[in-house]
Amino acid sequence: MHTRGNGFKSMVLMIALISIFTSSCIERRDDVPPIVTIISPVEGDLLQGSVPVIVTAFDDRDIQTIRVFIDGQEVVAVENENVVNYNWDSTPQADNREHFIAAYAIDKKNNVGPAISVTVTVLGETPLDSLAPAISLGNPAAGQVVSGIVNIVALAQPGQNNPIDSVAVFIDGTRAFSETASPYIFPWDVSRLINGSSHTIFATAYDRAGFNISTPVITVTVSSDSIGNLTPPLASIVHPIPGQVVSGMVNIIGEVDNIEHNPIDSVSFFIDGIKSFTTAN
Repeated sequence: MHTRGNGFKSMVLMIALISIFTSSCIERRDDVPPIVTIISPVEGDLLQGSVPVIVTAFDDRDIQTIRVFIDGQEVVAVENENVVNYNWDSTPQADNREHFIAAYAIDKKNNVGPAISVTVTVLGETPLDSLAPAISLGNPAAGQVVSGIVNIVALAQPGQNNPIDSVAVFIDGTRAFSETASPYIFPWDVSRLINGSSHTIFATAYDRAGFNISTPVITVTVSSDSIGNLTPPLASIVHPIPGQVVSGMVNIIGEVDNIEHNPIDSVSFFIDGIKSFTTAN
């Protein structure tokens, strides 16, 4: 009995030693990508001339490659290093526009780690235009009663370093007038519009850098000899319903009630304030 007990203990010890030896030979799996950071420049920087681009990478195994891209084009690749210090001559990109810096690191197990990309603006010889034009309506005034020929007057001032390209006037949501030179005066004939009808007006100024700004919308009332039905039709959106989550192709369904003796001419649909499509009878 005693002899059997010693043999059993020896067997257990041998199995334990074999298990320890076997487990020590199993290589630990590495599927963790490197951590990569663009240190310089930082998000939103305004740059000129020679710019240091500094990228660091960390991994629990050795880094194999760090690759740096500017506007999608690889500019440098470094092997077996944890830091990249690249001198970027930004002069060819000096256009007052945004440019994008990206970086990736690959470890010895081919795990790829991306850095958070950085957006910068490279300044050109012409100073950056950061201000939109200013615009207001000088005539008519909000709530005014108008008749005959009404001069819509838009007062526009250019933004920083960029002249006004054009000014447009919108009446009842439709672009009615446009002018490229000051003074911005637009004659509007309301004599044939229905007496007592209300109409909305706003103006928009555009500059050559692509900035634009609009005036607040005002409402005026027409005084004329034209008599008509001023009762507007009733319209509602029946699909999609408010708050609904939509995806893919969405059918927008509007329901309109005709007014007696005044049939519907057309129905327009606006998405985010922009007229997207119109149906006509």
